[in-house]
Amino acid sequence: MRSGGCLVYNLRLSTCALSTGADWSMMEFGGVKHSFTNPNAGDYGIDALAYSESADRESWRMLLWLLEDSFR
Repeated sequence: MRSGGCLVYNLRLSTCALSTGADWSMMEFGGVKHSFTNPNAGDYGIDALAYSESADRESWRMLLWLLEDSFR
């Protein structure tokens, strides 16, 4: 049910963004848990938290691209 809830939320978000004519995009990292950019995420003992080196690296690359593109 968790992923179904996310799917409904993402559908609502995309419907809202499209209705405003906004230029937007959304990236999802499948199978990646919360706090994926925190190398110490696993230290909290919470199953929903885990570091992902590849998702961390990719999300950082995407943020740098967004900032570069936005401030040209």
